[in-house]
Amino acid sequence: MEFLRELAFEKSLPLDASFHGPALRVGLAATPWQLQQSLNLLQRQDIPNPLNVPGQAGTSDANLDRVVALAMNTSLSTPYAGALATIWLRRDGAGGLPQDAVPGNQQNLEQMREAGKRLVAVEAIAFDPQAPLKIVLEPMMRTLRAIVIDLWDATDIVTTCPASQVGYYCSKLGFSRLAKPRLDTLQASRTAPVMLHMPTQRMVSKCAESGVEALSA
Repeated sequence: MEFLRELAFEKSLPLDASFHGPALRVGLAATPWQLQQSLNLLQRQDIPNPLNVPGQAGTSDANLDRVVALAMNTSLSTPYAGALATIWLRRDGAGGLPQDAVPGNQQNLEQMREAGKRLVAVEAIAFDPQAPLKIVLEPMMRTLRAIVIDLWDATDIVTTCPASQVGYYCSKLGFSRLAKPRLDTLQASRTAPVMLHMPTQRMVSKCAESGVEALSA
């Protein structure tokens, strides 16, 4: 059975067994099977496959400039087995970031680069309705920290989301607006993309705080 769920993410991080049992785990997608579980979750939520975005790296150099965190229920019996949450991050480079292609974003990003910021972008993020967000998010951030901060030495994480989701991204995920919205932006469609960022130091603070209390604030 899919090689016993890829040996049940054997070396990944076990989570609170009182919620979904010992089968709920978090780790970095490091094998084709694990990456496919993440892609399956994105597909279920109609989120574009980051590997197919024009101008961005595919699988050949994903291990160099891309990291994928994955929360999975590895149980062989539960109907909710599989990916419950995933976060795709990409390091800035010569080809830029996906957010550079969003109208109005490139100037903000260039200003950050000129100020010496080392950027990482959220390529995709998805949470299954069954995902215990308060339990999986803090360990996912802690897992990503080893790459984003310790290896890449990034200073800021950037993302875009529809205006209607800004409150969720800011209150639940720790992002903030790069600038106060202009009047014309407020009058625009609530589906228009909004640029957000998170200093990586905030990720460190989140990881140091009490997981449930910090991430539900």
